[in-house]
Amino acid sequence: MIHRGDGLPPVAVVPLPAAGWRRSGTSSRPAYLFSSHADTSASISWKAGKLVVKAKGALLRSLADAPQGRLVLRLELARGSLCAWPSGALVDTTSRWQAAKSPPASACPAIPPTPTPAAP
Repeated sequence: MIHRGDGLPPVAVVPLPAAGWRRSGTSSRPAYLFSSHADTSASISWKAGKLVVKAKGALLRSLADAPQGRLVLRLELARGSLCAWPSGALVDTTSRWQAAKSPPASACPAIPPTPTPAAP
């Protein structure tokens, strides 16, 4: 799930099916990798406390209204969730958003409400 850190919608939700995950590394230093080339192409690497996400495609939020500012990445897992809430972006344009390196988030901001469509 990706959303803005200021609490404004929209929220992008990208399914990460179990079939796309694999474990690598050693028992003392495991790594988890995800790869998918469906509607939204995504690769995720989580090792040694570092989370790297690369994604593009139709399910992601539009960057047309750049700059985005702080974006939140919430990775929901069976045993809990991980949250990346970088302090800012190195690149924040209509074609690319790249987070600045940041320490792990101590807490994840609330998920913004999904807007209700207006009645006809």
